[in-house]
Amino acid sequence: MRGADVNSDHHMILAKVKVKLANNAKTETKRIKYNVDKLKNLIDKDIFQLELSNRFNALYWEEQELDIESEWTAGRDIIKNACKEVLRKKTNKKKEWMSDTTWQKVEERRKMKEKVNNTKTRAQKNDAYTIHQNLDKEIKTLCRNDKREYVNQLATEAWKHGR
Repeated sequence: MRGADVNSDHHMILAKVKVKLANNAKTETKRIKYNVDKLKNLIDKDIFQLELSNRFNALYWEEQELDIESEWTAGRDIIKNACKEVLRKKTNKKKEWMSDTTWQKVEERRKMKEKVNNTKTRAQKNDAYTIHQNLDKEIKTLCRNDKREYVNQLATEAWKHGR
């Protein structure tokens, strides 16, 4: 007699199943950030508004019968192109107080983090993680020292100008 005591011709089966899910690669493109701080300047703001109105007027005068989807894509492309020409991409500025050696260590830490995420075995992952932790500590001390040096430099400059 197998399984539960019920009036059935089915037999209970126990099984251990291992399932591996495949990584789904992200195909999403990174969003472009434009320098919208330029719009605080009245001249740049007027140029941007003029560029947008000219482009939308050109679209209006084409007088094509467009469905809602093509109107949306045309409007989106107009805004993107105007931003690209007038505002341009936003650039990330490096901290001026951090030295080049610190930036090199930051890059080395980033590569080590990638290695931690991409390792296959647990032992390799632990080794890479300890190296990453040591790099992180080193970067924190370097940043602290660089910041202290930068503040001292600013203080001496202020002191010299105050004399």
